[in-house]
Amino acid sequence: MSIEAKILDELLKKCPNQDKLYFDCEEVDGYPKTKTIKYYYEDYIHNLYVDKMYFLHRISFEEANSKKMEVNRFGLKRLSFIASSSALLFNTLGNEYVTEILENNKLPKGKYKIKYENPYPVLNNEVYSSATLKSDDGTIILIDCKFLENLEPIKDISEDYLNPKKYAIYSVDPKIAESFAELYRINVKPDSMYESKKKKYYKPLYNTYDLFRVFNYAFGFLTDYIINKKRAKYKDVKKVILTDVLWHTEKLQPDFLNKDEISFRDKYLIEEYGYVEVKKYFVSMINSIYSAARTHGVNIEFDFEYIPWRDFVDIIKNDDRKKYLDRYNI
Repeated sequence: MSIEAKILDELLKKCPNQDKLYFDCEEVDGYPKTKTIKYYYEDYIHNLYVDKMYFLHRISFEEANSKKMEVNRFGLKRLSFIASSSALLFNTLGNEYVTEILENNKLPKGKYKIKYENPYPVLNNEVYSSATLKSDDGTIILIDCKFLENLEPIKDISEDYLNPKKYAIYSVDPKIAESFAELYRINVKPDSMYESKKKKYYKPLYNTYDLFRVFNYAFGFLTDYIINKKRAKYKDVKKVILTDVLWHTEKLQPDFLNKDEISFRDKYLIEEYGYVEVKKYFVSMINSIYSAARTHGVNIEFDFEYIPWRDFVDIIKNDDRKKYLDRYNI
C-alpha cells in the first residue's frame, strides 16, 4: 500500500459526514466503484465546516474551474476529495471575508481580507494562490497550501519559461522579462530538453524542491501589478509574503509507514530545507527584479515563509472551528 493510501485511510476514519462519502456504493454515475472513490464526498460542501459557502468565495473557486472545481470522471468536484488542499485551507481560514492572524514569529499579525484561488499571470497561463490575504497596513500574503502534493514529483517546465518574449510583461519591459527567464534558465538541467506532444520541456536542476513554483508566484504577482494596472488595488502594499503551508502527519512510526517511513519523512524535510535555500539565495534575486521594476511604480519587498499546517492553524483565529479541524490531525 502506498504512503498516500495509508494516510488517506487514516484521514477517512476521522472524516465528518461519513454517510455522505462514496464509500459503500457499487456504482457512481455509471462508473464501477474503484479503490479511490471512497476518498470523495458526494458533494464538496460535505467536506467543509459550513453548510453553505459564501457567494464571493464560491465565485472565486468557480472562476478557477480548471484548477479546483473541475469535474473528474466520477462526476465529483475536486474540493470533495478528503485530502483537498483547497478544502483544508478554506476550513482553516474560514468562510468569512476577513480572517485574523494572531501574534507569531512568521507573519504580521492583524486582520486580512481573504480571496481564495486568486490568479496571477505568468506567461499565457496563470498561477493560482490557494488564498491571497491583504491587510490594511500594506501586507499581502500569498498562500500556497499543500496537503499531499509534496509527495508528487516536481514537474518539468515548458521551454516557454526560458524565452523572455513569451512573458506577458515583455511588451512593457523586456529587461524584466529577461530577468524572469534567466532565473528559470539557471535552474534547469543543461541538455535535459525533451519533446512531448509537440512541446519542449526541461527538467529542474534540483529535483528536491519546486523552485519554479516560487518563481511563478513572485513573477505572477509583479506582472499583475504592472500589466493589469492593479496599482490602485496595490497602492498601499509595501510587502508581499509567499507562504508555503504544508500539512503533515505525525504518524511516522514504523508500524504505520513501515519501509515507506524514511521516504515520507525525507519529503517533508525537503520542504524545510528548500525553504532555507530559497530564503538564503533566491529571495534576494527576486527582490533585485522587484527593485528594477520601480520605474513602473513598484516599491514592494518580496519575502518567503514556510509554516507547517499544524503551526499555521494555531496562528489563525478559528475558535468556531477548532474542534472541526481536529479531523486533519492524524
